[in-house]
Amino acid sequence: MKRLILVSVIVLTMEGLASAQPEDISVASMPPVVVKTVPRSGDTSVDSSISEIRVTFSKDMMDGSWSWAQISDESSLPTAGKARYLADRRTCVLPVKLQPGKTYVTWLNSEKYGNFKDAQGHSAVPYLLVFETGNGSTAPAGRPSSPRPVQSDRNWGPEQATGPPDTPRAGDFRTAWASLTPDGQQEWLVLEYLETIKPAEIQVYESYNPGAISKITVFDPGGKEVEIGKPGPKGIAIDGGVVVSKFPVKVDFPVRRVKLYLDSPRIKGWNEIDAVGLVDGQGKTHWAAKAEASSTFADRRSGPFVVTSPPPPEGKIPEGAVQVSHVDDTADGKRSFGGSGQAVLFERPAEAKHVAAIQIFASRYGHSRPPNEDFHVYLLDQDHKVIKDLTYPYSMIERGAERWYTLAVPSVEVPEKFHVALSFNAHRTKGVYVGINEGVEETHSLIGLPDSGYKPVTEGYDWMVRVYLTPGGDVPAE
Repeated sequence: MKRLILVSVIVLTMEGLASAQPEDISVASMPPVVVKTVPRSGDTSVDSSISEIRVTFSKDMMDGSWSWAQISDESSLPTAGKARYLADRRTCVLPVKLQPGKTYVTWLNSEKYGNFKDAQGHSAVPYLLVFETGNGSTAPAGRPSSPRPVQSDRNWGPEQATGPPDTPRAGDFRTAWASLTPDGQQEWLVLEYLETIKPAEIQVYESYNPGAISKITVFDPGGKEVEIGKPGPKGIAIDGGVVVSKFPVKVDFPVRRVKLYLDSPRIKGWNEIDAVGLVDGQGKTHWAAKAEASSTFADRRSGPFVVTSPPPPEGKIPEGAVQVSHVDDTADGKRSFGGSGQAVLFERPAEAKHVAAIQIFASRYGHSRPPNEDFHVYLLDQDHKVIKDLTYPYSMIERGAERWYTLAVPSVEVPEKFHVALSFNAHRTKGVYVGINEGVEETHSLIGLPDSGYKPVTEGYDWMVRVYLTPGGDVPAE
């Protein structure tokens, strides 16, 4: 019977996913999924003294709505309070009072119940959480016995570097530690382990922009910091592209604390670390139980935070500029294309030869933190040859509802017929939606990139892009 229930849930989920059209597929349009649980599903030695179950989803979730579906009274979770979401809006916390030596099973959404929903009302893909508690805690007082103790688990906090690696692939994921700024200063990360061991090797799982580690030290029993050497060749990429850097350790004393130093300005972008393993002489890997850092992106709300430099203000439309547009102010939909871009063909008035501003109706999707990169706006001639390549910081485009964004242009002369083309280097966890007007009599819009070519859209819509032109080339960009 359990097998039949599992199959039916999978079928329902796949049918829901299949209903999405290929051009609409994105993180925002797909249902939320469980990306992390504490304790982990399948763990057979969970400390029964933990007081909370934590479940983290891939998207912002609807508050006050959840489905913890039991399969039997004997294996149900003994709750000790009401569930709630943390401030990140993605992590649901359920107070519990567990018993040692028991197996606990719960569906997070199921065939009948689907109240774990994202902010848009999409039910999360069902997930089976099953774990066993140990027969009593064997850890000394004040020390956790589980591989990854329940703690605050803030997005990108140093606590994300505790326990075994759990970042699914290389990239900017909240399941790894990240410093407050990408390249602002020298950084450090201190890891503490449950046991004091004689290490043979330290393994660092670098999940985003690897190569910034400049020094590694360990602490002797008296607290003295001892350098183990400089980093060697670049680490080895494992499945998913996460880089594992291995550092041999040759010390004659047992170790419980490790410190990583990062030359963050040397490697552009956030240098994120998912886990740090301490390997003993028998080849067993021990994972950190506690961590602290010089800074963390998790603290961005407690003080001023700048991505690289303050985002430039939006451009202004010069007085007397002529607007050329094929769309109105009401979007009929929105699209984003991974590995491609958008373009619109315009025909300028004879007296207005210089582009002075561009407007796009857009919104950003993906992580709350904008990517530390630029997007491109190309001015192309009628044959799609690049006249001007303009760049703007991703941080200009906000998450949330689409709206008009005005981009300043340093007065570029264009031929009578020209294109405005956009490239956001979009993929599943990063991109920009551009609004569309549907049902147009004649489409002026295309899909593609300058290096791969363009083709007209075939569904009868226009991208919501407008251009403003002036007669002369002496209009300064705002």
